[in-house]
Amino acid sequence: MTSNTFTTTDKQKKELVNILFKSPEFVEVFFNIPKLKLPNWYLASGSIPQIIWNLYHEYPLNNEIKDFDIVYFDEDTSYKAEDYFIKKAKTLFKHIPINVEVKNEARVHLWYEKKFGYKVKPYKSTEHAIYTFPTNVSAIGLTLKRDKKVKLYAPYGLSDIFAMVVKPNKILVKKENYEKRVTRWQKAWPKLIITPWE
Repeated sequence: MTSNTFTTTDKQKKELVNILFKSPEFVEVFFNIPKLKLPNWYLASGSIPQIIWNLYHEYPLNNEIKDFDIVYFDEDTSYKAEDYFIKKAKTLFKHIPINVEVKNEARVHLWYEKKFGYKVKPYKSTEHAIYTFPTNVSAIGLTLKRDKKVKLYAPYGLSDIFAMVVKPNKILVKKENYEKRVTRWQKAWPKLIITPWE
């Protein structure tokens, strides 16, 4: 899952982090996540490319960002265990104007079929989950290593994020879900280059 033909240069990573850290809300959430003591966590998904796109569109950095997604992997797949972290995050980030979502990727397969209409196999790690996220640009996450340095997981690279090119990641997502998502994105960020499903 981590080996692919996409590469991310140090320059790209530095540029990404520099832009993300222009958002006080992103910084506030990112550097306080360790207080939750989540296993294998990342701040991931759509808010990351959306902050980049907002800058490139000369919009406020939080424009159209619905939430910050914190994903983690805990082998305790009970809802009670996940709900504990959800409530803890709600308290920790109650002053943040953007909703903060917390999701245990180890239990996604337990509810996925009911929500999306088809089954998925259990994930093996948080990285495994991110690898399957619906688009090339949302399959991305940042975390903090023990030495407090930023670790990036971007299995499809960063080039498309900076070029504002959106492509479907067909591992799990269905055509109708992809098209619904990118239709909303195109309205919010008209400079995006949307790759059709086929």
